[in-house]
Amino acid sequence: VVDALSAAEPGLVFGNWQTLGERREEDMRREIASSRLASIIAGLSLMLATFGVGGSLAHLVTLRQKELAVRAALGATPSRLMRGVLGDGVRLGVWGAAGGAALVLLIAVGVPVVGWWDAVPGWMTGAGSVLAGLGAAVIGGWLPARRASRIDPQRMLKSD
Repeated sequence: VVDALSAAEPGLVFGNWQTLGERREEDMRREIASSRLASIIAGLSLMLATFGVGGSLAHLVTLRQKELAVRAALGATPSRLMRGVLGDGVRLGVWGAAGGAALVLLIAVGVPVVGWWDAVPGWMTGAGSVLAGLGAAVIGGWLPARRASRIDPQRMLKSD
């Protein structure tokens, strides 16, 4: 077939025969690799944020054990203590999410002005980063909040 087509049309160039799926996979190989790398980096960033919030709140609970014990002794329920510590975690998450959203907005506005990059993050990227940051704060704050809700006021206040 190649010889017959070459004889009929001498300027016709023949290369490797590929299906459309093979050609698409070959053409998109770099984009797929960079997307996978970005996903790995985003996952590691979320883990780091979760552990950072968890560590900060665990330290906060350790510093405030006596205060939490006094609150529990005065009638605060374990769920109220837990909500208070989780509220601290959510406040951390809101600050982080606001900073992340501002950064996405800065990139979305600044990249077209500079004109050296084709990809501009959209509002879904900003919303996703805000939700991911808030989720990381809640997940990271769960264990310290649970620990705060289990403080025994009698044992804690007796240790003085």
